[in-house]
Amino acid sequence: MMDHCGNDFTAYIVSFRDGHFYCNAGMPWEFAVPIKIIAVLQSEIEK
Repeated sequence: MMDHCGNDFTAYIVSFRDGHFYCNAGMPWEFAVPIKIIAVLQSEIEK
């Protein structure tokens, strides 16, 4: 799973100021949605 760290598709929110979230690239975002990165498997896992 470590190969997903630092990819171009994931922005990490590092601060909130002036009514905006700011990601690790310094870009302002008006909205942020928390996600959880998990491995995609070839078959489903019974829980």
